[in-house]
Amino acid sequence: MGSLILVGLGLNLNDIPMGAIEAVSKCREVFVETYTSPTPSHRIEAMERIFRRRLRLLDRSQVEDGRAILEELPRGDVALLVPGDPLISTTHVSLRMEAARRGFCTKVVHASSILSAAIGESCLQSTRFGRVGTISFLPSVQPYDVLEQNLARGLHTLFLLDVDDQAGRAMTIAEAVRLLLQAEELQGRGVVSDQMLGIGLARLSLEDQVVRAGTLGRLLRVEFPPPPHCLVIPGKLHFAEREALEVLLGWKGQDEARKDI
Repeated sequence: MGSLILVGLGLNLNDIPMGAIEAVSKCREVFVETYTSPTPSHRIEAMERIFRRRLRLLDRSQVEDGRAILEELPRGDVALLVPGDPLISTTHVSLRMEAARRGFCTKVVHASSILSAAIGESCLQSTRFGRVGTISFLPSVQPYDVLEQNLARGLHTLFLLDVDDQAGRAMTIAEAVRLLLQAEELQGRGVVSDQMLGIGLARLSLEDQVVRAGTLGRLLRVEFPPPPHCLVIPGKLHFAEREALEVLLGWKGQDEARKDI
């Protein structure tokens, strides 16, 4: 009887833990999910060279269903490779629980996560973040509500942006900003404006990483590299955070906002 091993891949190929390579080497089957982060074919090929294994690709529905993975467990250890840290997504927690209900052991190889990377690169204090939001391609008021609740408490908001693996697209910072502004037009609760501060984070941990702070109106005009992207909307700024944004991200504060008007 095998074990289910959830293996974090980190944010780039250099992040893959040595423990992941060792764990995968002992597995009968190795799956990789392709929906929580853009996973181009050349990245899959590179991972196959690193792990020296043929990888079986799974989309969202296959991971949520879990049968392809669970049916292999009676015959030996099975690994599921996950971008970032494997327990950030509730889908993977659900898969782990289902394996445990069937009497199989589960193990986790942790790796770097977009949550810690985005908070760190935003130059904001981790203890001052509120609930994490997700901006989806499907119309939803949830991200608007999350932002309203966090701002009411003076807290920062990290937005993870949608990935549609079936359509082969990932949301950009500009698309996320437009969706928030559209939500404001519909809701009219005074939560979002093009003059509020935002931090756009593109391709974190990769060589072409770009992080920009500015009004939402300005972020719409920044030419970021291709996704993965995420977006941070700061709440009430501590003086140390304000200084870090000015020194490290070149934010000009109210002077910048006035120039955008």
